[in-house]
Amino acid sequence: MAIVQALLISLTILLFPLLLFKTNDKVPMLMLPIEHRDDTNPSLALLPIVSGDAIDVPSNFVVIIGVGNPTENFYLTFDTGSNVAWIQCEPRINCYKQKNTIFKPSSSITYSQIPSSSPVCSNFNYHARERDTPTTCAYSIKYGDKSYTNGILVRETLTLTPNHVFPGFLLGCGHNNSGSYGTGAGVLGLARDPISIVSQLSSTFGRVFSYCLPYLKDSKGYLALGRSTTSSSTATKYTPIIKDPSQPSRNFIHFIGISIDGRKLPIDPSILNSPGTILDTGTPITRLPAKAYTVLRDSFRRLMAAYPLGEKAKTLDTCYLITEAKLKQIPLPKIVMHFKDVDVEVHRSGILVKTRKVFCLAFSAKRDEGTPGIIGNKQQSTYEVVYDLDGEKIGFRPNGCS
Repeated sequence: MAIVQALLISLTILLFPLLLFKTNDKVPMLMLPIEHRDDTNPSLALLPIVSGDAIDVPSNFVVIIGVGNPTENFYLTFDTGSNVAWIQCEPRINCYKQKNTIFKPSSSITYSQIPSSSPVCSNFNYHARERDTPTTCAYSIKYGDKSYTNGILVRETLTLTPNHVFPGFLLGCGHNNSGSYGTGAGVLGLARDPISIVSQLSSTFGRVFSYCLPYLKDSKGYLALGRSTTSSSTATKYTPIIKDPSQPSRNFIHFIGISIDGRKLPIDPSILNSPGTILDTGTPITRLPAKAYTVLRDSFRRLMAAYPLGEKAKTLDTCYLITEAKLKQIPLPKIVMHFKDVDVEVHRSGILVKTRKVFCLAFSAKRDEGTPGIIGNKQQSTYEVVYDLDGEKIGFRPNGCS
């Protein structure tokens, strides 16, 4: 019996991409390792996460989502810092170059537009009144890096796996889009707004999801919608979510300090939490309040004094003239971020990042002191990060991708 079950699981893994996605030479099939799959659990959907190299944005991470009926597959940037799931759509007003075909609503039998007069539209936080589309629910979204998407809110079939298909999913159909999306089709927003995928699918998965971001571009992580078995592991340590009524869609956490090589840095926690700190998979570099960043940077430079500094790289001001081969031999200073009840040691891949011909400290000062601090995706890599919005907590499990 065990042998038969093992064969069935292996067969499912092999057939999974064929069942879900059309085969083409632009979007490769992705498979999850066997230890991260559970096709028998309707309350858990597992999707592979891969490096943004797939869409020419190596600093980000992507998933493949099926949209429409018949299903078409699209690369979407995986983003815990935003709310809306959207893809580029025909007809194009101003669209960037996309790796695979732009979605054509006329090709899907389940596509429907949302009237501007509907309660769904009036309650939509990104509703924008457009003269060109007075009867449909228009939206406009601008991101922190000045990227944007403008389009209409629609209902469409969303396919996550062959066993997780959701008709009537509220999706942004972007006709005017520009920014740092590479050649991907759009964004998958996982914040806590009612429009996010987490909220829309909560009746199936609860308001729980987790992910692990791989540190090697050729390796795979995963996104789990629903409660995985590891989320209740004793290895997963939780910190409470702090809610701010003025920013209800954000999941803030209590950032209480930073250590470097075992020494707690002299940073007042009130500085780190003004006005708050969030985790954001759509931002590669951790952004700290200027005072906190200066203390970390100066301490790091002292510990790395034996290595020559190079030219600054945009917002990164602590860069070293070392080769990749040399970097592998250097015992980098250990950086630990302290949150309430949880300590997160940054993987060495999240300490120095390559920018042109130099390797730079993967932390920077916030551009605007009035915006939240951000824990970027480089500093989250290798951990399973668990968002339990039902329990109002976020967990971290080391070695989460393996």
